[in-house]
Amino acid sequence: MENKKKFTEQEVYEISLDAFKQVHKVSYFLLHRALKRVLKRLPEDCVIYLLMQEMSVNHKTKNV
Repeated sequence: MENKKKFTEQEVYEISLDAFKQVHKVSYFLLHRALKRVLKRLPEDCVIYLLMQEMSVNHKTKNV
């Protein structure tokens, strides 16, 4: 059976966004969990350095 329904641009956008969120939900969860584990094992000064580097990169990209 073929589906002949024409979707509006808004419906296509909402379906695409929902699919994107579902596909990436597990990936982001696993990445977040892995990062938490790694940060717990690093020395405190190393974590501070990494955070400062990240903030510096974010600040530079916002100014471009």
